[in-house]
Amino acid sequence: MKALTQGRYIGREDEAALFEVGEGATMVVRILEGDIGRVTLRRRDGYRLDRGWSIAPGGLEPPYEGRPRDDLSGFSRPLTTLVEYDDRVVLRAPGLCAEITLSPFGIAWRRAEEAAPFLRDRPTQAYFLSNRSGALSHAMARDHAERHYGLGDKAGPLDRTGRRFAIDAVDPCGFDAELSDPLYKMLPFFIVDGPRGAHGVFYDTLATGAVDLGCTLDNYHGLFRSYRAEDGDLLRVPRRGSPGKIEEAAHQALTNQRQLLGARLIVDRELVQLAELLLERHARDEGVDFLLGGGALGECRPRADQGQRDQ
Repeated sequence: MKALTQGRYIGREDEAALFEVGEGATMVVRILEGDIGRVTLRRRDGYRLDRGWSIAPGGLEPPYEGRPRDDLSGFSRPLTTLVEYDDRVVLRAPGLCAEITLSPFGIAWRRAEEAAPFLRDRPTQAYFLSNRSGALSHAMARDHAERHYGLGDKAGPLDRTGRRFAIDAVDPCGFDAELSDPLYKMLPFFIVDGPRGAHGVFYDTLATGAVDLGCTLDNYHGLFRSYRAEDGDLLRVPRRGSPGKIEEAAHQALTNQRQLLGARLIVDRELVQLAELLLERHARDEGVDFLLGGGALGECRPRADQGQRDQ
């Protein structure tokens, strides 16, 4: 892969700012909402996959054939102002601001009322791209006090800091609850909590790859976290949270995530109970002590029609 270290501002596309970054690629930076930004890397030959199935703003379900990458319906797309300087471009909307440095190329995101960014690219070689293999990577600066949560179905502690995880899904029957990776359902979304509050980052991709949340240490680059895909397109969606308590900031980041991807999946209570019984029976047959951390099931209120069926 080759590093994309130099950028050149080439104009606007509606409310977005466009930059040539080398290797025939164009970086598109836009603000979808007052607390949701988006960065898209367009290759010289276009998207490797020109549609996706993850983005569902406000519960707007994508069609069976997929949602086009450049479809922005469902987002308010606030009016933005752009100021061009010799060495950088500043894109600003109510609530959110992106400052794009041209050399070395990188993007810093900050809340409109704050001077310091809550999220910024690594100042040394933040983007890599291969037109031959299709691989790409993105690196962000990391503060030693930051903690990382999310990524879906992952083993080990809730705080993912200091580990590297595969973007993949397998059927890991009998997995190690501390070390095994990957597991069943990986989601390339994580929350970062640090001195500037909490925020979320989502990569809209179906490609296999890896997310490194501080496992790799490199004296040349300083502290960083990174995302790497074996193929595909870079569609990164940073979402600002709030400064202050992690609970409040994470709640806002998750609210933004639901706004982006649609409503939460509602699972029937009886299906969960059936899964619990099957797991318990399997554990008993294998001679394993079984304890499911879902004791709250017994306290769940029954559905409206359950009382009638129980009579």
